[in-house]
Amino acid sequence: MASELTIVVPTPEHALSPTIDRARTYAQNAKASATRRGYAGDWRRFEEWCTTMGLPSLPADPQTVVLFITNLAEAHKPATISRHMAAIATAHKAIGLESPVSMRHGAVSSVWQGIKRTHGTAQNAKAPVLVNELRSRAPRRIRRAKDAR
Repeated sequence: MASELTIVVPTPEHALSPTIDRARTYAQNAKASATRRGYAGDWRRFEEWCTTMGLPSLPADPQTVVLFITNLAEAHKPATISRHMAAIATAHKAIGLESPVSMRHGAVSSVWQGIKRTHGTAQNAKAPVLVNELRSRAPRRIRRAKDAR
């Protein structure tokens, strides 16, 4: 996955070298190292899948993304698929291409919504903890300190 920041400047490079280096560092620090490692692995999986299927990975077509996430949905949870989609989008954006993962693409949006609806886990809403209940759960020393005021 492209992780280099490309900066084109009209002046001699030596004059802006320190600034360019700092810009590259800032671009690298935009994501945590664990996120970058995850994206790199997810991008490799996408590239390998595309190669196996005889499809281009860069630039990828939205239909390719649809087929890839459909394939992933058989064995992975929506959160994992979402990270793969983020990796694909990041790889494209890093070299100035439009993301094929954009929800503006009807097929991507429809299939993604269907995957989440079919394989997603519904969140169970919990009742809020009220103030009196929270106070009763607090350790005694905290309650005594509050009462001492």
